[in-house]
Amino acid sequence: MPILPEEKHFPNGYLGNLTEQQLRSLEELKERLLLESEVNPCAKAAIDHGWGDILLLKILRATMSSAAKKSGGKRTFRVEPAFKRILDIMQWRNTYSVHERPATIEKYVMLFRLSVYPN
Repeated sequence: MPILPEEKHFPNGYLGNLTEQQLRSLEELKERLLLESEVNPCAKAAIDHGWGDILLLKILRATMSSAAKKSGGKRTFRVEPAFKRILDIMQWRNTYSVHERPATIEKYVMLFRLSVYPN
């Protein structure tokens, strides 16, 4: 059984070493998802995702501004690209019904192959 993120111990913590600007960006992303969740089921899926803040933080880190030299060496989170990316990811998951764990999917594929090709 896979370990949930809450069960892991991170010495520095995903949320424990953020700057004030990064914490504000994370809160802003959560607020935008809450507002969008009333009309968009993908935003609701992002909020209800089992990984919670860790998923949002990973996406924020993936969309960090690359202009570190221009901002005095500080890398900042960009909320708008992260918001678009999380909605795209959840839309993709809903479109292709990616809700099961890979081990479960592999089991179904193996059973299907055995039923089609019994030898």
